[in-house]
Amino acid sequence: MIDVHTHVLVAIDDGAQDLDVSLDMLRAAELSGVTDIIATPHVIEKHTALKWQQIVSLVDELQAISINKGINIKIHPGAELEMNWDILDILEKTDGIAPYGLAGSQYLLVELPASMIPSYADDFWFEVRMYGMTPVLAHPERHTELMSKPHILERWKKEGLLLQCNTSSLTGLYGSTIKRNLEYLIERDYVDFVASDAHNNKRRNTDVRECLTILESRYGNAYKNKITQIGQEKILADAKMRTQKNKL
Repeated sequence: MIDVHTHVLVAIDDGAQDLDVSLDMLRAAELSGVTDIIATPHVIEKHTALKWQQIVSLVDELQAISINKGINIKIHPGAELEMNWDILDILEKTDGIAPYGLAGSQYLLVELPASMIPSYADDFWFEVRMYGMTPVLAHPERHTELMSKPHILERWKKEGLLLQCNTSSLTGLYGSTIKRNLEYLIERDYVDFVASDAHNNKRRNTDVRECLTILESRYGNAYKNKITQIGQEKILADAKMRTQKNKL
């Protein structure tokens, strides 16, 4: 598996709070069969956001330490942007590199504000595409308003929005409602990626084995590979993905 959403960088958001936790997260990921992991720290406000080069440097530093500790996993830079109109200004390309994209690719991970869908959401997705990037919505199954309005999600999917759902949603960590939400999206072939969204080495960790077992036993090996590996390889290669057109 390639894990495209983690908060594994040390003490820069609500993820790993010290190096030991970060290394434990990387070890657990490796034991789960994860070969590559993307560090996606929260980027919320334009004026306080980590610079892209800072994220790259922190990833390089953690990669060097992990190699020294014998951890065989490749770490890539990325970010998880909150949908915030002002934050769009940070997406200007430098030397052809798309800053804040997953593994430096065209794929941009975005989360909605927790309690609402902003009135400018459609315009936000449009502007992201105007920057030459492909938006990826983080954990839609956890967003109460969005899941209560499937027509909005259907329209966004038709417009090319990709969905990243959490492995722990399928295992029931967030409760039965969110688990059913994710099953609903899986059944309609709307999920493009699953990822751990790990924040620590305890409850929200990088151990994805239970989810992988559920995916294979319930939906088959081909489908499991599709949303845990094949789509993620497109991200690492910065290659185009075909979007789903199914109806919810």
